[in-house]
Amino acid sequence: MAPSRATLLDEGASWGFREPETGRGPRDPRADTAPEMVGPSTTVLVVPGSRAGSRPPKTCREREPRRTQEFYALTRRPCGLCLIINNYDFQSRSSLRNHEGTQKALTRVFTRMRFLVREKKDLSRSEILRVVKEFAEKNHSAYDAFVCCVLSHGEKGSILGTDGEDVQIRDLTQPFACCNSLKQKPKIFFIQACQGKKHQQDTPVQTDGYTDDEIQEDALDSACRKISLEDDFPIGMATVEDCVSFRQRQKGSLYIQELCKQLETSCPRRENILTILTRVNRNISQGVFPGRKQMPEPRFTLTKTLVFPWG
Repeated sequence: MAPSRATLLDEGASWGFREPETGRGPRDPRADTAPEMVGPSTTVLVVPGSRAGSRPPKTCREREPRRTQEFYALTRRPCGLCLIINNYDFQSRSSLRNHEGTQKALTRVFTRMRFLVREKKDLSRSEILRVVKEFAEKNHSAYDAFVCCVLSHGEKGSILGTDGEDVQIRDLTQPFACCNSLKQKPKIFFIQACQGKKHQQDTPVQTDGYTDDEIQEDALDSACRKISLEDDFPIGMATVEDCVSFRQRQKGSLYIQELCKQLETSCPRRENILTILTRVNRNISQGVFPGRKQMPEPRFTLTKTLVFPWG
């Protein structure tokens, strides 16, 4: 038997249809609160757990502009150039002992992070400035970042050439700040060198078993100098201003050892550089050397989150 008109009206109202006004008889009061279905284009998709009429979740493509604003894009292969300045053989007239570095670990790690590694050994002051100028004047348009690692002796706000002459850290960073093809790209520096002659206070809670003849300093007396940073510069310093940093004669810099260890552990997990450097700070600061301590110091003017590629 065919359903009555009243039955159709009740079912239509429950589905959101409204009987058009004809002037014939009373209207169903439920129709006053039901939405009028004009056509298929007005159908609203309601996602479970969301409010009716709310927009569906954004797709990956819609979220990409925001991610681009918050993260540096390190997607090109190779990712960039990595310059390692490793000063080991200091000239006798400089009165500085040879500095055994850990450049092999740096080369291994930054190669895994898809950088083209270029190592320069035993550079005097003038040679350091020449190499820095050469790399700053390169065209980095095909790359997403630049890395520079320096292993040497140092003074406050500077590192030393093998001739014992100082190069201010500002003179290392400034040429890259002026490089147009590195604008809005991260320019990462890691400096293994003392920044003074003072020793940080020891604490009696821990010891790592090092003996005096295993630990050396990278310091030389100096006047006060400051470091100037521009945009998109993270600088990892092996120690705070005025203080010495340490290295092992066989294994090299304690700071670089820990840095490479944390990069190898954390980059595959997509951790950002500030989280990594904070962990380096904690692990180095917890080690107590014979009557001394070391505390690294990261400095940065990053404008986005920096996550290194891996593999």
